[in-house]
Amino acid sequence: ISLIHQELNLSGNLTVGANIFLGREPRKMGLIDKATIVEQSRRYLDMVGLNVDPTVLADD
Repeated sequence: ISLIHQELNLSGNLTVGANIFLGREPRKMGLIDKATIVEQSRRYLDMVGLNVDPTVLADD
């Protein structure tokens, strides 16, 4: 069970995927696993019917 705070504002200087995982980034060997962020973000965006590239900046 986890508490998910719903923040309505996006961080425009981060990618869409980074915003999705903000504060709970998947890690691999202690480093943020960007490939997993992109892969899982695409899956989540598809699930809710959004055709958005998770690698673009949120401001774009």
